[in-house]
Amino acid sequence: MGNIAKTGMGFVFDLYKATLTAEFQAVTLPPGLIPYAERLYTMYKQNVGLLDDKGELVTTNPQSIDVGLFSFSGGKDSLAVFLKHRHRYSGTICCYVAGASPAYIGEHSRAQDVATRLGVSLRTIQLRRGKNGFLQESVIKNQLIHAMMLDEFGLPQGIGFGATEMVGLQSMAFFHDSKQAFELFHRFAEIAWGDHEFAPFLEDEVDSYNTIFQTGHEDLLNFTASCMTRPHLKRSLRLDVENRFGQVSYNDYDCCACYKCAEKAFILNRYFDREYVGDYLDFCKDLILEKARSPHKMNGFPAQCLGKLGLVV
Repeated sequence: MGNIAKTGMGFVFDLYKATLTAEFQAVTLPPGLIPYAERLYTMYKQNVGLLDDKGELVTTNPQSIDVGLFSFSGGKDSLAVFLKHRHRYSGTICCYVAGASPAYIGEHSRAQDVATRLGVSLRTIQLRRGKNGFLQESVIKNQLIHAMMLDEFGLPQGIGFGATEMVGLQSMAFFHDSKQAFELFHRFAEIAWGDHEFAPFLEDEVDSYNTIFQTGHEDLLNFTASCMTRPHLKRSLRLDVENRFGQVSYNDYDCCACYKCAEKAFILNRYFDREYVGDYLDFCKDLILEKARSPHKMNGFPAQCLGKLGLVV
């Protein structure tokens, strides 16, 4: 390995390919990307000796654009970050990267629907497809999206993601969702593409919802995408919840029976007085505690997340 010259996007894609399997592969990277890559390999208990720092970064000098560039997935967090920070910039571009989350079929149409209801246009980048027709879910997903947006649109005033200081239970299993990952990669992105702000993080899941309510867009929560269940199973699960508890879904993207739906209902009831059937909230509480007791790949027991919900295992 060594003596490889590529652009920032080229090296990021090399890192993506090196981390597709359970056993990460050797890869040559420029020195500026090594701190992020070392932390990534360490978090997934991989051999950091596989990282070679002899890569030569070819700068691209992208055109500056007087906008804030926002990753827009159709979920509550990316919506909240956009609502909170869009006025920091002279203009905005909202971008959806198609293929970044192949398991969440229908997410793209939800992102488009939310953007339309918000009155903003949504730009789409198509991520390269894998051999089976879908991109494999990547351990560097958000950082890959960061690089692709800069490569596609140019150097913005700032870039925003649905990122929180304290991640929820689901995100605790993914390094690419963490503040540390965003910050380490941003340092490299400024070397490779140029100086640009990373829009400030939201505090946590509750802050995301609070931002949406405070800006008067709580109606959009009936159209956001956060449910983890595959589309063909959602309707039957919603009907089961309705039959068992008498609870009718507020959002037909939700299954009402997965962890993410339970968290959503619990927070909206506790902090924003949305009405839910009592037995259904007990069901949600059990789902959240079950998730909290399960082993988390990297971040251990998430007691701080449960504290905001008034729960203790």
